Amino acid sequence: MQDYSGHPLQPGEPGYTDDDRFWDGTRLYRLIDDDVRKHQRRLLTDADVMVFNLLDCTPNSPRLGSERLATDSEQHQIVWAGMVRFVEEDGCLQRWESEDGTVLALLVGELRSPRLRH
Repeated sequence: MQDYSGHPLQPGEPGYTDDDRFWDGTRLYRLIDDDVRKHQRRLLTDADVMVFNLLDCTPNSPRLGSERLATDSEQHQIVWAGMVRFVEEDGCLQRWESEDGTVLALLVGELRSPRLRH
C-alpha cells in the first residue's frame, strides 16, 4: 500500500493512500463526510480512532503536513468538549469508516478549541 506520493505506508503511521482512502496505521477507511459541522458531538463520541492532520506550512516546521494519532488523553478531552473549532477557516472535522465499521474522526488543521492538555 502506498501514500499519495507513492511511498509505502508503514504500520502505526497514518496517512492518505494513493486511491483516496485513509490509513490509520492498522486499517483503511473511506470518506463518509468531508466537513462535519453539525452533530460534531455524535461523531466525536462514535469515533474509535482520532487523527490530527496538521496543515502547518511554517518553514522548517517539524509538523509540516503531518498526521498523527490522538492520544487517549487528547481523545478524551475532545469527546468531553463535544465539539472542535479550528484556527484556520479551512480546518474541518471529517468522518471516515472502515469496512469493519470502525469510525475515524480526522481533524484537519490546528485546533483552536478545546485547548488540549498534555
